[in-house]
Amino acid sequence: MSAANPGCVGGLHEVCVGVPDLVESIAYYEAFGCRVGSIGELDAAAARALYGVDSPVRSVRLLHQDADHGLVRLMQW
Repeated sequence: MSAANPGCVGGLHEVCVGVPDLVESIAYYEAFGCRVGSIGELDAAAARALYGVDSPVRSVRLLHQDADHGLVRLMQW
């Protein structure tokens, strides 16, 4: 944490990857030791408000080994 802003947390928390097919993409990442974590979806209006993209999205956080948070998030628009 920064002394100037003690409430600020920095660093990379996850990488978002847009994919055409979640099932194929999950299988690909499982070959590298990842496993499915939390799954969610947003309708087009919510995705527009959050990401600026006018399309619904399905999202899967992938976990790896003993990581305490997701490192990769797959997003199918």
